[in-house]
Amino acid sequence: MTTENATQESWEEAISRVSDGEQTAPPAMQEGEVISSASDEFPTKVKSLRHKGYVPYWDTRTGGYNECPQYMRWQIGEIKRPDGSTMYTFVDPKIPPDYGLDLYCPLNSKSPDYDKVKNMGFAECSRKHVPNQNALDLHVQKSHKRAASALAQLKTDAIREEDRDLQRQMLQSNQQLIQSMASQIAPQVVEEEDKDKAPF
Repeated sequence: MTTENATQESWEEAISRVSDGEQTAPPAMQEGEVISSASDEFPTKVKSLRHKGYVPYWDTRTGGYNECPQYMRWQIGEIKRPDGSTMYTFVDPKIPPDYGLDLYCPLNSKSPDYDKVKNMGFAECSRKHVPNQNALDLHVQKSHKRAASALAQLKTDAIREEDRDLQRQMLQSNQQLIQSMASQIAPQVVEEEDKDKAPF
């Protein structure tokens, strides 16, 4: 009940100051101010306005970014690798991140597959630095459903054409093999017929 009375008094004082024409300071939190409502069981007071903040730090080998509270800075700075070198630095080492395969969305103009799909009427995509093929396939299926079906059709057509080319090559090599075998067998048959006709 004391907090309720205190907040009620502070509201009444503020209203009377405004009605009297006094200049009031802009509303801002102050240390010791009660910020809970009158219906709360326990009052909440502002203890400190000091912001402890977070400090950025980077891995010295990979350049991986992270943040830690200011009060943990000394602990992060003392972490060492097994070889004795420091593990983290508080100055950006400017190491480019590892993007794995560093693939581009097929609808990105920098993609090697872009020539296949640029005339299909799909909007260009800015997605880049995809780490692996599975992630790229999931991105295309989720973000570009129509383009995914068109690309799947192109892929099946390319596989069919490749199979047809392979079958044609096999057929051609089989025909050449049969012709060469026939040309080798034919002179032997003629020689055997000649031997049978010989007078002695």
